[in-house]
Amino acid sequence: MLGLNNRANTLKRLSFRQVNSLNLEFISDIAHLYNLEELRYYGGNMWSKDAWPLSFTHFPVLKIYEIDDLFPTAITTNPDALVSVSCPALRTFIYNQRRYYRAESTSSIIESIGLHCENLRHFECNAEICSINLLQLAFISSPNLERIILTNDRLSLKIDEMLLVVRFKKIKIFGNEWIMEF
Repeated sequence: MLGLNNRANTLKRLSFRQVNSLNLEFISDIAHLYNLEELRYYGGNMWSKDAWPLSFTHFPVLKIYEIDDLFPTAITTNPDALVSVSCPALRTFIYNQRRYYRAESTSSIIESIGLHCENLRHFECNAEICSINLLQLAFISSPNLERIILTNDRLSLKIDEMLLVVRFKKIKIFGNEWIMEF
């Protein structure tokens, strides 16, 4: 991690593919890369009972946040590394948990989107979503939202309830996958 610490001010993009780590400190060091514009994590295992210690609110200029099948699935924030309580630059949010999932984590991260992101343009989620109210909050708080992709194989959502509150310009429905474009 010494290399990452040396590039803390200049590193803009960070992607992990099938990274397995026994050392949670390795991942926690990422929280100090305040200038990240893209953070992507594709598969892997942190081999820890602790939660994934990174929330998009760690990164005030983050534009793309993508998590795809990460274990453990719990996502928490590290208050010592927090530099902002909002994420005004976040444009793309992708959260897929097909193999490992916890409804609490999904709810927590979608609630964070609703509370902290106002310029989101792309929202994609394939995870256990328990509350249509959380989705409403996320969608209403981002007036610039252009595309929503929801895939939820484990729980049926009552999308019609959300449609009563959120006005969409265009909706495409493909099987179990909801793609909404504005």
